[in-house]
Amino acid sequence: MKPARVTAHLAGAGLFAGGIAWALHQQLQYVLAAMFCGHSRPSPLWSVSVAAVVIVAVGAALSWLAVRSFAAEKEAEAEDAFRARRFVAKVAIMGALLFLFAIMLQAAAIFYLPLCTG
Repeated sequence: MKPARVTAHLAGAGLFAGGIAWALHQQLQYVLAAMFCGHSRPSPLWSVSVAAVVIVAVGAALSWLAVRSFAAEKEAEAEDAFRARRFVAKVAIMGALLFLFAIMLQAAAIFYLPLCTG
């Protein structure tokens, strides 16, 4: 396979990795907050947040590599499938940033809310 074709299949990685990381982050935070209610340090919550940020960053990096590989092509020479995948890669990067923002907002709640809320 050509390298351009390999990165073309990874164009939407940021979108899928971001959604999966956000869903896992949210569910694991709920479970761990209940488990560590009496503890004074929320270190397991921070480790879940760091892991989710890393997953989003890897997905966004793969989508960025897809955009960079398509940037060398000229519009007239690009196949229709690659134009669509370039668009998907750009949307995936924006989606990854949106999911990263959501994860960071949920991680910021650890500062302001006690673990035994509710």
